[in-house]
Amino acid sequence: MFVQHASKGPILRECPDRRRGERFVHVEPVQIDGRPVIGCDISGRGIAVLMRRPVTVGSVVRVTISSDTAPNGVFTTNARVARVVGRVDRLVVGLEFVQ
Repeated sequence: MFVQHASKGPILRECPDRRRGERFVHVEPVQIDGRPVIGCDISGRGIAVLMRRPVTVGSVVRVTISSDTAPNGVFTTNARVARVVGRVDRLVVGLEFVQ
């Protein structure tokens, strides 16, 4: 059996706040895995939406956003659920766009 020696350096390192980027109000239609939800705000790295059904932090969902700049009027991408805050009947879900 192989045993690795303990590291003398710090195990955790400080991460910058991912939500420091500029956000814009987004009231256009949004779909999460085909379910319609209400958009809150959007940035270059992600989107926040209001949902009634919970999702699991860390899971990857398919996000479809109406967009005037997209060729067919919609933009679809994958996003990782970064945070879920709120009550059971009204959850704010933060999604981080992933490739």
